[in-house]
Amino acid sequence: MKKLILLLIFTSIFLGSQYAQAETISRTQADSLMTECKIFRQQRIEPLRVIEIDKCINEDGKEAAYCTRYFSDYGETYTHKNGTLQIGIFWGSPICDKALKSEKYFKLYPSSDKYNF
Repeated sequence: MKKLILLLIFTSIFLGSQYAQAETISRTQADSLMTECKIFRQQRIEPLRVIEIDKCINEDGKEAAYCTRYFSDYGETYTHKNGTLQIGIFWGSPICDKALKSEKYFKLYPSSDKYNF
């Protein structure tokens, strides 16, 4: 019975340590992660931007050129007139979170080649 308990404890420690290992990200992987994040965000934002442009044209009765120009940066990060920052949408997605954390790490530690995420 004691051997079985010890075996179960050893197995759980061994398997638990495998899952606790961090993922290592290189500088080039961090750059590609940010590119993937930007593509991901644009794919999610574009349909929402089209909806807003259509509402502007059809419901508000404004010209298409005006609506397209007005909503050209829809969903992106911008600064309000009072200086506060409005974060763009979809930056909180898992891929963007990973990209932002690795980018921040490499900016803080420019001599480092690897980041353990």
